[in-house]
Amino acid sequence: MIERALIEKGLQLNENLVVKVMQLHESNVTRHGNMLVGSTMSGKTSAWTILRDALNKLAEEEKAANKDGGEKHYMSVKTEIINPKSITIDELFGGMDD
Repeated sequence: MIERALIEKGLQLNENLVVKVMQLHESNVTRHGNMLVGSTMSGKTSAWTILRDALNKLAEEEKAANKDGGEKHYMSVKTEIINPKSITIDELFGGMDD
């Protein structure tokens, strides 16, 4: 699905990017939160958008295949972009506001 998502976005099939997307997925599965940090034009946005698109495609295919309501392995991903300067550091990192 990662390769399909790359092709649909008109991007080259780059083995390094595919590996980075897979690493990001593994990191998302094992952690509560992640930050992508790197130089300009290093593929940060491409990595998470390709992962989102691949997971959404997997969720759609699974939903179509499991019309009887079988076990789900993939859920669709919805992204919301926020301006980190518009909230406090505590809110940004998951602090609760009583």
